Amino acid sequence: MPLEFRCQDVGVACRAVTTADSKDDLLAKVAAHARESHGVELNDTLVDYALTQVRETER
Repeated sequence: MPLEFRCQDVGVACRAVTTADSKDDLLAKVAAHARESHGVELNDTLVDYALTQVRETER
């Protein structure tokens, strides 16, 4: 089942919704978005927190 991450679920004023078929792909996409759109490099703490907000979704 596809996975989904929403920036606003971690308190960021951003409407981006990132989806992927695997956790690794999702984290890569979220990290790229965080870097390009928010100027943030994800460290281990941020990755762990982001993973608490990942949910399974239907496309």
